[in-house]
Amino acid sequence: ICYLSMSLLSFIWGHKYYPIPYNYYSLLKYFLITISFIGLSYTSWFNALSHLAQFGLAAIGCILLLVYVILSEKNKITQVKA
Repeated sequence: ICYLSMSLLSFIWGHKYYPIPYNYYSLLKYFLITISFIGLSYTSWFNALSHLAQFGLAAIGCILLLVYVILSEKNKITQVKA
């Protein structure tokens, strides 16, 4: 609760004095995907796997998330390069 309150206060004060036009839809989408991966890791079938299998699935999940972010933000990434 402490970290959440500090993050929210920092966001509110930062937005008050130096507003940045964030794309809140994308932030929420990536946050929910990440939370679903974390929730999946707490399921009983995931904990029944060996540590190597858990690590492998976690690595695959991170790679899939990275590929998804790159593909969905491809237009913005190419605009920054130019």
